Amino acid sequence: MRFFFLSLSAILILSSSLPVLANGGFAEGVTGGAGGREVIATTAEELKAFASSEESLVIFVKGQLRTGTVSLRSNKTLQGRGEKPSIIGNLFLGSGARNVIIRDLHISNPTKRKKAEGFDGVTIRGGKDIRVTNCTFRDCSDGAIDMSHGADRITVSWCKFEYSSQKLEHRLVMLIYGPAKKRSKGRAHVTLHHNWFSKNCHSRMPSAKKARVHMYNNFFDCKGNDYASNAREEAEFLSENNFYQSVRNPLFADDNGKIRAEGNIHRDSSGKISKGNNKAFQPTYSYQLDKASDVPELVRAKAGARF
Repeated sequence: MRFFFLSLSAILILSSSLPVLANGGFAEGVTGGAGGREVIATTAEELKAFASSEESLVIFVKGQLRTGTVSLRSNKTLQGRGEKPSIIGNLFLGSGARNVIIRDLHISNPTKRKKAEGFDGVTIRGGKDIRVTNCTFRDCSDGAIDMSHGADRITVSWCKFEYSSQKLEHRLVMLIYGPAKKRSKGRAHVTLHHNWFSKNCHSRMPSAKKARVHMYNNFFDCKGNDYASNAREEAEFLSENNFYQSVRNPLFADDNGKIRAEGNIHRDSSGKISKGNNKAFQPTYSYQLDKASDVPELVRAKAGARF
């Protein structure tokens, strides 16, 4: 197993190039591995060793890594570097994972199996204080990002989701499911902003139960989909200034879900479109809305991995 440690000059160069994370949403205050060592992973073995360490780390991923499942522990930043840094596998954040940032990565986890359980791109199963930003998710065959079993305080921003080769039943983008216990009154708190739900996304953008989801300035142009955003059992959506282009069933609630919608644009879309007149939660953080009419150009230009 090889470990790479950066010289002081290299650390200064890499640190100065790290973008500042704004609009933290429910994951505001997340710092990841800031203040810890900066290391480079060029193999799956290196990545797994760094990810499972108890120390704070900024882990730079270089190249295309076929990883299987990588369990990320607390106080980590997983940052892509170089030409198209890629994870082909699953990033798993369990109930003990806290304060994690994942950014600038291409993430894929395809399968030809009939049952795709376990083939998520990112699985947040009880993890808290998680930020996923500027990642491109392609052909993840269960969920691109799934959040469940007490996962909380999560922000997904400036990400792109798309499919090219997965069968229709495996194009499930994002499931948000709060506490698993039936009688629990807790909720998952998730912010989704400036994401691009693109080619061949079929459903779950997101689908949520037992969750409070703040969606703003997201762009949907997944023509031929089944449905997009669905607030289900004990879920509340605050949906603001999103843009749905040629989408079926763009925004609706059932099973006592609630939606508050303001400023969304539904262009050439059809099916279930909520009036959005329910009472909903108020975010506990500050944020800046872009005009809904500006969202397609803005998100197309900036969403997804930047390397």
